[in-house]
Formats: sequence, structure tokens, C-alpha cells
Amino acid sequence: MKRIFQVSVCRGALCLTMLAAIAPPRASESQAPRTLPLRTQAVEPMPLGVFDCAASLAGGWLVVTGGFAADLSATPVVQVRHATRGWRPIGTQLAHPRARHTQTTLGDGRVLIVGGVQGTLGSDTGNVLQPLTTAEVLHPLMAGSTVIELSEALEGHSAHRLPDGRVAVVGAGWVRIFDPGADSFSEAIRLMRPRRHHAAVLWLRPDPSPNLAADKEEERRNDEADVRIIEQELSIDLVPTARGASIGATLEPQRVEVPRAPVVEAPSAPRLVLLIIGGDDESSIEEIDLEHRRSSLWGAMLPAALSEASAIVCRDGRVLVAGGMDRGKGRSVGSTWWLTPDQQITPGPDLDLPEGVAGACLFVDPRDSGVTMLGGEQRSPDRLVSLGDGRLVRAGGRLLFALSMPAPATHFARRCWVRYDDRRVAAVGGYRYVHEAEDAARLGLKPGVNVRDQVDLILLPSLLGGD
Repeated sequence: MKRIFQVSVCRGALCLTMLAAIAPPRASESQAPRTLPLRTQAVEPMPLGVFDCAASLAGGWLVVTGGFAADLSATPVVQVRHATRGWRPIGTQLAHPRARHTQTTLGDGRVLIVGGVQGTLGSDTGNVLQPLTTAEVLHPLMAGSTVIELSEALEGHSAHRLPDGRVAVVGAGWVRIFDPGADSFSEAIRLMRPRRHHAAVLWLRPDPSPNLAADKEEERRNDEADVRIIEQELSIDLVPTARGASIGATLEPQRVEVPRAPVVEAPSAPRLVLLIIGGDDESSIEEIDLEHRRSSLWGAMLPAALSEASAIVCRDGRVLVAGGMDRGKGRSVGSTWWLTPDQQITPGPDLDLPEGVAGACLFVDPRDSGVTMLGGEQRSPDRLVSLGDGRLVRAGGRLLFALSMPAPATHFARRCWVRYDDRRVAAVGGYRYVHEAEDAARLGLKPGVNVRDQVDLILLPSLLGGD
């Protein structure tokens, strides 16, 4: 690279400044990310096309519950598919039609359904969406369900299965713990901030120091000379002489430098916490200590009050937060952030999405350090577009590829994403409204409402440890 040097005088001193203006820009600064096509496979059509549904794997079955159907009303239908035998005829229904709920598979093969809404989207008949105050537990291959009343309606919440089989449900002002042995919510932890449409992850991280004041004092002492001063006062009353006489003598205090022994701290035991990001009127991050049933706010805050951000724990122990809705501006953002165990927030990789993204799903490949982002929408007060392209970033911090899905799967939003196995994810259902007949012909869809009745299996890209 050619360099030019400029010589100038600054306050009587000679300054040498290197000008890098003619240096060629790095590829990451001048070029768009390379595009990597995703390999997808559409399975046989679902019995009923839906969007804003919930889905999970249970005992080898893909279980899809509720959602909005083509008439834009919430449905109680439970759809079940076997990996090799396909979809079963619909025979099980929820006790209540619902969409935008959470679904968690329990250890015994049953699924826990919590909250959501019922009603019809865009209805002018008074049948508006109503948040639900119930949860249900059902076996996907059996009729009927157990209905559990909640103390308040839950929508925009999240659910997380704990290592001991219980489920933590985060929403409104509480973290509620569901006990599958009793089919009830037996515990509740009050949040510092009410939350809705937040991001949340279970995070196994080192326990922070319990005594920050002592740590700072220790740091102050370490900044001083790395020695200990030992003062010894030796008083000798009788000191024999060669002639047998004795005299009194007192030795002055002595300063003896002794090397400081290195302090070896025992490693902190990992601690399971529930980390909640955004979803409030501020930009706070809240940490739930599940063992001690207490909540605390981080001192560091996000640069904007976010909702519908995405978060995932990476293999290096950090948490990656991506996108979301800026609640103040009413538009999606394209920034990412790293959250570290010492409660610091640092900028993450650039997603190269000027219009941002909200509601995306993140996946970590267990074999390498890549993070894949799929789905989501780009939103502003006058614009809403489904994000057909995904992103692949390296956990070390840079964007590697833009990911493209083939049509028509790329055209749909409001899909439910399920980790199918180590290498594949399933995108269930979806929604797309097409205004013009010309656009419909170009997209291979019909004018008006389109509800996808397919499950697309997507092969996640892998870095294979490369950069």
C-alpha cells in the first residue's frame, strides 16, 4: 500500500502524520456481502395453512398449534407430522383458538401452550383480538387438554425450558415457573420492569464477584509496590562485649521487602440466569437469578428502547443481540450488540441491512462458530417488508454471507421457526399480502392474502471452523 507522509509543526514540535487517503479500502467497507443460496426442501402440504402459529418437536413429531388461518381468524387446530409418515389427519384441538402464543415441549412428550390472542385480524365486526388468560397442556396424539388459568393475560411473552424440566414464562411483570409434575404455575419472580415483545435467553455464565467494593480495594493495593513492608522493632537490653561488660542497645525498626505471594483465585462456578433484553419503555437489560429467585438490572443499557430483538448464546459464552424495533422511532434497526459476562455491551457485526430487521430467528451451529439469522421483517411507519434474505456471521465479529432462499419460500413472513436437528431448521406456514395482480404474477402468488401451507426444511450453512 502506498503511503504519503505530511510534515507539520505543532507547538514547536515536529509532527509526522501518515495520510492513508489513497490506501485501497478494505473489501468489507466497499463491497456488499457475498450471497450464499440456502438449500431448502418443502415437505407435503399441511392440512391447514397458518401463520403466527407455534411449533415444536415432541417425540419425533412436529407439532403445530393454532395460528391465523386464511380467513385471518385464530384457529384451535393441532397439526402433527411424522418425519417419515407425514401429516396425521386433524383430530386434536386446543380448548381455545389462539395465535401468537408460546409452545414448549415437556420432558414427558406433552406440550405446554401459554397465552396468545384469539379473534380475527382486521375485523370490523367487533371481534377484535383478545389476549388470553389461559394456558393448556396437551399430548399431541391424544384428544383434549388440561386448561390452566393465568392471573393475567399474556401476549408478547417468552417461554424457556429449564434443565430440571420446569418452564420459565416471562411476560408482563413476572417470571412464572411451570411445574409439569403438578401441571401448575407454582412460583413467580417479580420483574424490575414490565416486559412485552422482549428477547430472552437462558445463559450459563460465571458468577460475578459478590463484593465489588472489596475488589476495588484489592485493585488499589495491587497498584502499589508489589512488596510487603515488615517493621520489626528489636530491643536488646544486654549486649556482651569482649571485656565482659554489657551495654543497652535498641535497634531501629527495619524495613524488609518480601516478594508478594501471587493470589490465585478459585474459578467462579457457572450460574444459570435468565437474561431479558428490551421489551420495556427504556433500554434496560434484566437478569434473573433462578436459583435465588431474584432480579437485577444491568448498569449498562442498550442505545435505544427495543422490542422484538433477537438474542442467542454463542459458543464463546457471549450473547449476540440482533435488530429489533426502535420503540421511539417506530422502525426496525440493523445494529447488533455483544453482551459479555461482566455486564458490558459492545458493538456486534454489521448486518448490512440499512432498513434493519425485527423478529428474526438466530441459530448457532454446534460444530462451528457461525450464527445464522433467518426470517424477520423490515418495518417503518409507512412500510412493512418480509426479509427474504438471511445473514451468516462469524461469532468472532464479522458478516460473512447474505443468505438467499428460493421462491416462493422467500416471500413469506410471520413464520414459526423450529430447530429440526443439528443441521436443519423448519420454517412453518407464513403470510404475504399482495396488492397488485402484476406483483402476484411475478411472485407466483395470488392477489390479496396468501397463507403458506408448507413446512420448508432449510439446511443451515456451516463454517466448518474456517474464517
